[in-house]
Amino acid sequence: MLIFMDESGDTGFKFGEGSSAYFVIMLVMINNVKITEQVSQDIDQIRTDLHWAKEFHFNKCPDRVRTVFLQTMARHPLKFRAIVVPKARIYTDFLRHNNQAFYQYMTRLVLEHDNGMFEQAKLFIDKRGNKIWHNELATYLRKMVNTENRRRLIAVRHKDWKENPLIQVADMYSGALYRWATHGHREFYRIIEHQKDDVWYFR
Repeated sequence: MLIFMDESGDTGFKFGEGSSAYFVIMLVMINNVKITEQVSQDIDQIRTDLHWAKEFHFNKCPDRVRTVFLQTMARHPLKFRAIVVPKARIYTDFLRHNNQAFYQYMTRLVLEHDNGMFEQAKLFIDKRGNKIWHNELATYLRKMVNTENRRRLIAVRHKDWKENPLIQVADMYSGALYRWATHGHREFYRIIEHQKDDVWYFR
């Protein structure tokens, strides 16, 4: 299995100074390499048809681009799982004051809360931060989500949208879910809702 991950919102807790009230982690799952090739080809075709040279980033795309992108992806046999975190419900001081720990912990939760789905998976995460941050996250996840009897992950790789176009699918899906969770606007999430495997609202 291939898993493509991105998030919406931020990891800060300074709500009066611009921090988001919610944090969303999105996992888009594909079981077949052939499907990834078809998805990648469709992304290229959308780019050509819409004359869109930039990254497909939900917050920076006009509604027309969002709609075409999501409608195209909705035709593929993709599945997604996500966690929606109302950050006001995080009471642990360590997580509230350590952005990296908060990010790692929430990523761990969404991977562990998998209903037995993840086995020998490769996880692709949108590249950000430095190599030390990448390595620490990969080490943490392999240690925490794998057990002696079960290997959920066999690889954790950080790629940007040019290195792996499917990272953009996770971004666009995450943005659609975040828009619904935070503002109640379902117009984009409705397009992909039939591909939902699970959305976990953290309590």
